[in-house]
Amino acid sequence: MKYFNECDVFVNSIFGSGLIQAQNASVNVNRSIDSTYTFGRRNASQMIKTKADETTVDFSYFLFSADPIFKCFDYLKTGVFINSFPESRIPIILKIAGVSGMFYPSRFSLNIVPNSKIQATASFSNYSDISGSLLSKTTSNIFSSGSGLAHSWNVRVSGTVSNTAYNVLGLDYSLSVNWNPIYSVGQRRPRQIDLSAGQEDFNFTIEDFNSNFSNSVVATAENAKVNIRTFGGDSIFIIDTSGSKIDSSTMGINVDEYAESKISLKRSF
Repeated sequence: MKYFNECDVFVNSIFGSGLIQAQNASVNVNRSIDSTYTFGRRNASQMIKTKADETTVDFSYFLFSADPIFKCFDYLKTGVFINSFPESRIPIILKIAGVSGMFYPSRFSLNIVPNSKIQATASFSNYSDISGSLLSKTTSNIFSSGSGLAHSWNVRVSGTVSNTAYNVLGLDYSLSVNWNPIYSVGQRRPRQIDLSAGQEDFNFTIEDFNSNFSNSVVATAENAKVNIRTFGGDSIFIIDTSGSKIDSSTMGINVDEYAESKISLKRSF
């Protein structure tokens, strides 16, 4: 029996390579088995495999200073907006607890809670085959000091109207990418895999309802930068809201509490 208290995820891509220690992980394989029937018979005449396995991997991990995962998603998003060919450096190689394959970034999300380390969740899709066997964790803990971990204390958001950097009291962020595998007649593997659509959702709470973030100056919130930083203050990556649209904004004032501004934005590509 193999026991895991952490799971090693190795990443090999043009955006960066290295080890991520997942807090939990799953590998789901769709075998694509279909049944055929003969006229007049109730039972299936045969079971056939219609196409190659499609695999989805999901894992959650603590953001840290050498994190290459978000860069994969950000590359796709940026490539779409500048009319480049964003699929050219995709897929990437992932190895999860000894099981490896070529994967396409599908979803990235993170949640910022006050006074807590920042944990992210990532999903990747595979449209060919995976290989390897399940291996127990072999590496030592890479977070012994804790200084390289992202922490809510040092997350800031700033806009274009003012250089003021507001503390982020809470943030729910997600970036999803839809892939469309195209199959030729009689082929089990996709002939090509196209990026069909993508969407970002931003829901963050800042410590103040300054006029720079009010509905009268929506351009600031719709062109803001959320700086995700480590416990030691080093920047890991920046989430840019440029091109998004405010879906809603709320100011909350309660007795014996600080004024809070909750802003929700969406962007599609």
